[in-house]
Amino acid sequence: MQNILIGLNFILFLIFFYKRAREGLHILQLENYYNDRYRVWMKRYIKKVLSIKTIILLVIPIVLLILNFTLPAMIVNIFVYGILIATSKRSKEKKAFVVTSRIRRMYLTYLLLFLAIVGTAIFASEKVALIIANIFSMVAYIFVYLVNLINRPVEKSIRKSYCIKASKKLKEIQNLKVIGITGSYGKTSTKYAVNTILSQKFNTLMTPESYNTTMGVVRTINEKLTSTHQLFICEMGAKYVGDIKEICDIVKPECGIVTAIGPQHLDTFKSLDNVRKTKLELLDALPQKGFGICELGR
Repeated sequence: MQNILIGLNFILFLIFFYKRAREGLHILQLENYYNDRYRVWMKRYIKKVLSIKTIILLVIPIVLLILNFTLPAMIVNIFVYGILIATSKRSKEKKAFVVTSRIRRMYLTYLLLFLAIVGTAIFASEKVALIIANIFSMVAYIFVYLVNLINRPVEKSIRKSYCIKASKKLKEIQNLKVIGITGSYGKTSTKYAVNTILSQKFNTLMTPESYNTTMGVVRTINEKLTSTHQLFICEMGAKYVGDIKEICDIVKPECGIVTAIGPQHLDTFKSLDNVRKTKLELLDALPQKGFGICELGR
């Protein structure tokens, strides 16, 4: 009976932990995997990250376990996880969560950590293992930060190699022109309009959908750009000062379109002046004699 209860406890723990970790990973992905940006999100939503309701409910079986009421604690723990799973709702996603190679590597790190920590705890005592599992559930969002921190050296090396590969590929394609498009809004629709017009005369490639981060642009280049392309239409998104410059340093645009400058992402930009400064990084990156400049909304 006890083994069945232990198994059920861990199954429910994994379900609940996964639901929270997945949301945290999605936020991290939206923040381009930058821990400092994810930390800002955690501070902003601290009541969600460290939910009082979740902590109180999970502390109850921990107290029972400490007092050696093992079977009652396991039963209570099952009910607690049932309540938490049933009442936890996924936030509406503006941009879908994508299980990329990087996310898979993070899942692998999670697995290794669980095997190391929970496995050691089970060897010591099942009671300790349950307590640790409950603590993990309380800090699932923080765990995302820690896993990303652990993986950072590997990811930094991989990211650098992808960027170098993309830069090299761009240089190898003779007479390729790059058109950069950025702005607080209207980037994607402008990109499609430009591509529709220019594709009548040139062999064009544009970043698909809303691929406008550094790695989204790099992935497009590495996977889709060929020697037959004449124009690369590159959408550039940003949430922080320096984001546009980072992309420009890789693609070296010869034409820039700034669609508009507005008060979007002020939570990360802090001021409209920083928004303007960031969007105009595209124009600053253009050569003096470019393929052409069209700037709107300055």
